[in-house]
Amino acid sequence: MKETKFDFLTQKLKIPGTSYSLQLGFLGDVWFSQILKADNVIATHEYEKCEDKYPNQNEIVKWVLRAVAIPDLNPHRIMNTIQRLAKEIVAQKENYDREHKQLVKESKQKTEKIAKKQRKMYEEKLNFFNTIKGKIEAGATGDEILLEYDNYPRHFAGILRMYDATLKRIGDKKIINYILKERKGSTKFSRLDSMDAYLEVIKVEQKSIQNKLQQLTSISH
Repeated sequence: MKETKFDFLTQKLKIPGTSYSLQLGFLGDVWFSQILKADNVIATHEYEKCEDKYPNQNEIVKWVLRAVAIPDLNPHRIMNTIQRLAKEIVAQKENYDREHKQLVKESKQKTEKIAKKQRKMYEEKLNFFNTIKGKIEAGATGDEILLEYDNYPRHFAGILRMYDATLKRIGDKKIINYILKERKGSTKFSRLDSMDAYLEVIKVEQKSIQNKLQQLTSISH
């Protein structure tokens, strides 16, 4: 018979007048009973629905009577065995539930703490992209945008650094004018020379960060 791994299993307690012993156990919120002969488990039963904190003792008695099939076995002897085991296992289940509840609480707090830290980082990063985009629209020069990078953690700029050469070339001229010239189509631009492409990268990053912030908000709720 396949061995069941329990969160807790009582001692073996002999059923008077028989060569069988009974044990009660639980795995999470699922209860079990098992019958042994010597040290061998000969039958295990799972109680799927327990309306109370403990399986119905009459149901356990009925199962034992079916499992051992001993003629004229006194149900009261089985009930007495169950009641003695019940004192042990109910106390253990209450301890288990308290500890499990505490572990769940601590795990949730840890998850929320990590989410809060990540949310703060993403909010700062989103502010970086919002600021860069806003300054360009307000008439910032290439030099000014490169200087603005220095106000934030170096990794925030990330992929935008591929456009550093173009920003340096624009220098003290307004980026927006460069973009307008680009959009008129009078000059062909490669991707890394294109400030329209630069703005598109910013928009993609903004959208990605907003999605991540939304996911983190759902975790904290």
